[in-house]
Amino acid sequence: RGRIVGIAPVGCAVLAYNYLDIDMSEAAHGRVPSVATGIKRSHPELLVFAYQGDGDLASIGTAEIIHAANRGENYTTIFVNNCVYGMTGGQMAPTTLPGQRTATS
Repeated sequence: RGRIVGIAPVGCAVLAYNYLDIDMSEAAHGRVPSVATGIKRSHPELLVFAYQGDGDLASIGTAEIIHAANRGENYTTIFVNNCVYGMTGGQMAPTTLPGQRTATS
């Protein structure tokens, strides 16, 4: 504790701070890579990780994660893929598998 910082967005990943005894920050939907980048650049001694669901990372946050990877930002991303928008009722998401049944397919 004190050396590790996790960042979680809204959505299924938002409650991560309830289960981890570390410092956590929340970010707007899709903006976890931007927050993780800012924390890591301002405190390079910290171990920084992003904990993102598929609705956040593979949908609204796609540009942010691509640009963070392209810049070679030095933090870890944990991608939790449940193949649906889980917090809003299980609707089809960008990661929904072909033929998978969802609330909207």
